[in-house]
Amino acid sequence: MFGITISPALIWAIIGVVFVIIELTTFTFILIFLGVAAIIVSLTTWSSLTPGINSQLAVFSISSIVMMLLLRKTARRLFAGTNDVKPDYMGQKVTVIRAIPVGGEEGKYSSI
Repeated sequence: MFGITISPALIWAIIGVVFVIIELTTFTFILIFLGVAAIIVSLTTWSSLTPGINSQLAVFSISSIVMMLLLRKTARRLFAGTNDVKPDYMGQKVTVIRAIPVGGEEGKYSSI
């Protein structure tokens, strides 16, 4: 109706940004790689390296799979919180001296 055309490079960039934003809310460590791959395709399409949809899909598939295989474990280790640090009283019997207040984080205890 209005004759508005959107370039394929812009479409890939929008898809990439949407995937990155969704990843920031979910922390699945999968969508970030799809988002970065879409941004890579956007750049290669903008620079006329991948003019057709087949070449764009090939670059998207290859780059997302390679990044997932090489970087997913590293990204999880770097960004995912771990609960490896256990409290020093974990598994021990203690006497409660001062109760933890509602909404508080610390009480007081002594070892038995």
